[in-house]
Amino acid sequence: MDIHRLNPAGGRRSWPAAGRIRIQDPSRYPANARFERPRNLAIQEPAWRVEDRKPLKIRHKHKKISLSIISIIGLGVAIIWPLVKPSPKRERKAVILADLSPAAQTGRAAFMKNCAACHGRDAAGTDTGPPLIHRTYHPRHHADFAFHRAVRLGVRQHHWRFGDMPALPHMSRERTASIIRFIREVQKANGVF
Repeated sequence: MDIHRLNPAGGRRSWPAAGRIRIQDPSRYPANARFERPRNLAIQEPAWRVEDRKPLKIRHKHKKISLSIISIIGLGVAIIWPLVKPSPKRERKAVILADLSPAAQTGRAAFMKNCAACHGRDAAGTDTGPPLIHRTYHPRHHADFAFHRAVRLGVRQHHWRFGDMPALPHMSRERTASIIRFIREVQKANGVF
């Protein structure tokens, strides 16, 4: 790196306080000259140096490579994710009905009337609604309150790709409790908890 004085005639010039250096005659200096404050503070004159800069294509080569790698990873995830993500059809299995208590039998009748259209016979799931006999609806993950709230207010889609569940305002709290009792007994019989 060659450092030359800005004033080739030799006079002393003080370094400008801030801002850019004004060049009186740009033809004296190479086009790729970069002006900077000298590293030795004892020198009072501004200096310029010639840098051998690499072309932009080489400078951005790493960015292109990293973007290519990210694109390949994203494409791989997009292809593999549907195969790995649990789909309702793959998760659906036969539901075992155990001996139900009288409260659960009442809940089963209410479930068949109000919920089976979407959630399937005995809560096994359909193409329009998720199975409730599934580890996702374990009491520690979806407590009874979550079922009460879902019936009263509806639920936005969050675990499955079936869309939002509408609210069922005509369902009483007692009827909802009997349906939950039915679901919990069937979950227990099927080893969900």
